[in-house]
Amino acid sequence: EIDENLVADRMMLIKNNTAIGVTITKKVYAFTQQNHDNYFIFDYVLKNTGIVSADGDVYQQALTGFIFYLGYRYAFAGESVLGYEQGWGIWNSAWGRNTVNDVIGTDPTANDFLYRAHFAWYGPHSERPLPSTEDDWGCPNELDDGILAAAKFGGAMVLHADKSAQDHSDDLYQPRTTHFIDTDGDPCYPPSLYTYNEQYMQIRYATMTLGHAAQTQAQQIEASGLPANEWGPGIGGSQSTFGFGPYELAPGDSLHFVIAQGYSGISREKNREVGGNWLQWHRGTGTPTLTMPDGATSTNHTEYKKAWVLTCKDSLMQTFAHMKANFDLGYDIPQPPPPPSSFTVTSGGDKILLTWANNAASSLHFGGYVIYRSRGTVMSENTVYEQIYETNEDVTSFEDKTAVRGFDYYYYIQSKDDGTQNDVHPGTP
Repeated sequence: EIDENLVADRMMLIKNNTAIGVTITKKVYAFTQQNHDNYFIFDYVLKNTGIVSADGDVYQQALTGFIFYLGYRYAFAGESVLGYEQGWGIWNSAWGRNTVNDVIGTDPTANDFLYRAHFAWYGPHSERPLPSTEDDWGCPNELDDGILAAAKFGGAMVLHADKSAQDHSDDLYQPRTTHFIDTDGDPCYPPSLYTYNEQYMQIRYATMTLGHAAQTQAQQIEASGLPANEWGPGIGGSQSTFGFGPYELAPGDSLHFVIAQGYSGISREKNREVGGNWLQWHRGTGTPTLTMPDGATSTNHTEYKKAWVLTCKDSLMQTFAHMKANFDLGYDIPQPPPPPSSFTVTSGGDKILLTWANNAASSLHFGGYVIYRSRGTVMSENTVYEQIYETNEDVTSFEDKTAVRGFDYYYYIQSKDDGTQNDVHPGTP
């Protein structure tokens, strides 16, 4: 349904009951504003309703030492692994065997405290058929075009965690646990098989209350000198965790948590450039200029590619800044004009006619339209959109006379603002 007062562009509502009588209501917010379209915000309310079954049976009890626990299993192989032994990547990277997890913000009194968050990335895989493991930063496609499947970082940050069921102010010391666990370890066995197994549940509870690791997984991997895929006990790799609590929940008590999760990296255009340059040096077919992120030049194609992949961390930190700014503003971020309510493409003899509705023109700060064209659909990761038209005027049509016969074309239109909101965009460090 459409709700004009919705704080986000889209919200998904999920509600479920648990075997210990806590009802979880989760709202997932998504935004289309260009600086906020690469993350989701998860708003959780946990209430001790006493509902313990799908049939609605109620067993009222106070919950002591209650922990709200979340696990995040990241895998960044993406398009490099299309299926078993398909693609240029290694099969077990598809489920995160080589994922590296790190944590920041466990001590709110620290001078560098900024965010309560974890983040993860693709650790170079030692089984890739490259001259060295270091060559696998970004998981480049050495068989074709050099595209980097893993030029991205992902992570989650805590925006709010109640101090108690009676004090709903934000507790900067939560989460109390920011550990990493073996995805194939005992605590990750399906709880439905062990819910009433006391010994197993003690193991799980101990895991949920581990606290903060003396060294993060990333630090331990670095200290070991091993490739990420060779470190650790389980073939499934490790996952990051948040553990909030312990709390006391009397019947009817509730807790509120807000967590944002996002991903960021280099653009597809920069990806093609960096991967293509690396590939020429790798194959010995060319020596294009290798411009590092700081503007210097290099002749070391391995370090060049690695440096650009590591800029994805900076991009994710900027995404974290956007998440927090959005939340702090009550989700009241600058909004662009809406897209046209209709967009029609009509083939002609010597042109393709594009027409659209003008509903965006009545919006505050309206600044015109931009139109892109491609020969592939958005469902293909290799699709390239080229800008073919831009206007600052309130027009509703454009004639594309540059299309070539014999090809399928796809068009993409955006409304844009007048630029006056650029300097008031929140969250940019």
